[in-house]
Amino acid sequence: MKTSIIHIDANMPQIDRIRQVAAVLNQGGIVAVPTETVFGLACDMANAEAVKRLYTIKNRPEDKPFVIQAASVDKVLNILGKQDAVIENLLRNFWPGPLTTIIDSKDGKKGFRVPDSKVALAVLAQIGRPLVVTSANLSGKSALNSPDDINKHFNGLVDMIIDNGNRASGIESTILDCTVTPFKFLRKGAIARALEQYIMSTGHL
Repeated sequence: MKTSIIHIDANMPQIDRIRQVAAVLNQGGIVAVPTETVFGLACDMANAEAVKRLYTIKNRPEDKPFVIQAASVDKVLNILGKQDAVIENLLRNFWPGPLTTIIDSKDGKKGFRVPDSKVALAVLAQIGRPLVVTSANLSGKSALNSPDDINKHFNGLVDMIIDNGNRASGIESTILDCTVTPFKFLRKGAIARALEQYIMSTGHL
């Protein structure tokens, strides 16, 4: 398999190119997508074969679920149903942004994120449903944050790499477990300090 590289403007994503990315995902492909933190490897959450292939590429145990990315807070709430006001307010304050939140769902605990990247959000909006996304690296290794690095490590393994002309920050998202009281940081990440201050003001940390 040959990996294609598609160039998409970081600030004004071209709709025709976004549609090309969506077509690859709709066909069960895996795409390296830039976010504001690190690059992610994304596939259709509803395509079991694509998800299984993503586990294989990552060399990741299948009992470790991937994060679900959606285009908005409302899209996440559509999956989860109504949430406690404290959790919903937190999501609306910090999404889009570098926050992964662990929330109870009907299928158990799930991680969700709305990325602060025009390209990633455009892809999510175009495909019209959530994607499973994992950092672009082999399990246990450092995350990659440039198209060149991803091409070096995953050429021939993923179907497409999006090059938006920017390096990602390289600082991974903060992970917050909202299924316990008080809320618990599982990874400090990009916005730990601001998030900690916000949560302390609500009395949930």
